[in-house]
Amino acid sequence: MVDGFEVVTKFDERTYERYEFQFYIDGELYKGDFYEGEINWLNPNPKQTISESELQSLEHEIFGLLQQHNIRGTMGTAEMEARDDI
Repeated sequence: MVDGFEVVTKFDERTYERYEFQFYIDGELYKGDFYEGEINWLNPNPKQTISESELQSLEHEIFGLLQQHNIRGTMGTAEMEARDDI
């Protein structure tokens, strides 16, 4: 589903440090922040173009891609995988 996933650290070594990621779906660029174990979507928000079930699948994939970059936020790997809402 996701193509060209990239992630960078924003506000490095500050209390509000977070990760910004971007990727493409069908040629459309999407961006978001990952902070304290949560994904915060920037515009355009995928909620505007895909169904709720597709969004859950997408967020699950994003969590997996973040883990591949050794990014786990405040949640451990098992906690992210066990969440019902992703």
